[in-house]
Amino acid sequence: MCSSDLATNPPDVVAVIERLAGERGAAPLLPARRMPQSRLGWRTWNTFCKNLLYRKSHRANIACAWEAVRIVLADLGLDTPRKTLLAAVLAARWPGRMQHVSLVNLLGKDKKILVDGAHNELGGESLGYFVDKVVRIDPKTLYRVLPVTWVLAASKAKDATAILRHLLKNGDRVVTVEFGPVDGMAFVEPMSSDKLADIAQEVVASKGGMAEVKSFGSDVEGALKHAVDVAGEHPVVVAGSLYLISDVFRLLKTANAKPGAVPVEDIWTSEVGSGREAKKPKGKRASERPVGRRSSSKNKENSEG
Repeated sequence: MCSSDLATNPPDVVAVIERLAGERGAAPLLPARRMPQSRLGWRTWNTFCKNLLYRKSHRANIACAWEAVRIVLADLGLDTPRKTLLAAVLAARWPGRMQHVSLVNLLGKDKKILVDGAHNELGGESLGYFVDKVVRIDPKTLYRVLPVTWVLAASKAKDATAILRHLLKNGDRVVTVEFGPVDGMAFVEPMSSDKLADIAQEVVASKGGMAEVKSFGSDVEGALKHAVDVAGEHPVVVAGSLYLISDVFRLLKTANAKPGAVPVEDIWTSEVGSGREAKKPKGKRASERPVGRRSSSKNKENSEG
């Protein structure tokens, strides 16, 4: 088993993993201390690593995956060229995790927003760090801090306070919403958007600030439209639940497939196109695209987003 020093799991969590691994006769935890490096000084890889500077979760997962693959290949007696493995990392995708998507076909406005499934405290901490270091920084001045308009949902059983305290700042706007039914998982219920709105107010107030908060019930598209309208040129971030991200992706998939839709990056592949007419982006390096993989789990306790 691998653990990464880049990760944010507290010592008590690591202790539980080590104990359970020992009880089941699993191999000991092996530290994955850093991202792999290109010994050939591969420019594309170096640019890719630079772009992940503030994406802690991406770096931690890549570090763990790299170490695991290295161990497995060594056990099998295989020698795969390092550049081949690096290229595989570059080609991976992680939809819904710190991913920018365009709303041009959904709302008719040329607006890109950030979506992230952060549905627990560690996810909120990771997203909050990235937003503070990258999203909030005015690209025109490189020092001015911008307010963020948040579109938020949460599962009923989640500790929304723990998540939001890593995200919300004084002066932010908050739009709360409820995700729709989850196929095959009737036990998953959204938190009331009104309750989530109250929690958002409490979180910002606890920091001595104020936030403009509006509840939209189950109207996800209406929530997105309102958020874009009030945000203007400032950033919009959708977060708090993987199920909310799924609802947003379904809306985008339908809008992007309509006749006459503007070509945009495909949610899953990052290829530019509209509907079925996806085309690879011209002159765009893999290092400039969203990176990660799609993951899913039916474990009720651990995967509920």
